[in-house]
Amino acid sequence: MFTTPQLNLLPKLVGASKISDKVWHQLQHDFINIEATLLRGKVLREFAKKETIYLLQSRIEEESANLAYLFAPFILANLNKKVIYTTPATEPVSTVLNKYYQTQSQYSFKPDDILSSMNLYLELADLSLSKQDFIHYSLIKALCRSDVSSIFILSDQALDEDIKIQFEAFFNVDIFIVPTEQTEQKIPMSSQLNMHRLLFKGKDEQYAQICRTFSEMNSKLTYHCDIFTPNQMAHLIEDMFYAEHIYEKISVYAEYIQTLIQNKLLPYRTV
Repeated sequence: MFTTPQLNLLPKLVGASKISDKVWHQLQHDFINIEATLLRGKVLREFAKKETIYLLQSRIEEESANLAYLFAPFILANLNKKVIYTTPATEPVSTVLNKYYQTQSQYSFKPDDILSSMNLYLELADLSLSKQDFIHYSLIKALCRSDVSSIFILSDQALDEDIKIQFEAFFNVDIFIVPTEQTEQKIPMSSQLNMHRLLFKGKDEQYAQICRTFSEMNSKLTYHCDIFTPNQMAHLIEDMFYAEHIYEKISVYAEYIQTLIQNKLLPYRTV
């Protein structure tokens, strides 16, 4: 598939023999020459200002505490980090975000334009992609960007640590594998999740516990991106949930995206 030997290791990261035809066709649609783009990103990364964090998270299911990571990009943006986050558009993800803007919009936007304005870009992926396909597609897109300094793979998919280390050396990028195994702890269904209690000061014991859980889970991820210890980061993130900082970041991002959507819906007029 690739002529460069190191690139042919990509499918082996998730124990696959090859990249599926579905992913390959989509990549050929997105990029004129995917191999050249990957190698160009590798070369330019050595000279570019690497400041973007790329988070890719496998499917978030109903009642799963892994919904915590949906807030990771907003937390990182509050820490003045540039971040791209992608995850399949499952029901919990869509239900939470649709409270703020139209995630189902058919309009596509240029990630770089939004990233430069908001330090944040969310991309909801095709639900029809398998776990392996999603990781392949998202990881390749991340590696094509010369501005990416760190890639986080949040998944319950078994990943090959040795191949990950080879990718880090070859592409000059840090790759962190964050296991998202299902836990016994459950949270309310997305349709029943009270976002006001989660993101504002007034929390009952149930939402105080959810907040603590979300903060602890995200601290294990975000401390890699800053100078704080995981314990310090957990306290900082918990403060964000109580001080409405995460809500403010979601609201500003949603307003920006909604404005872009509305502008695309405006009819063309001449003076």
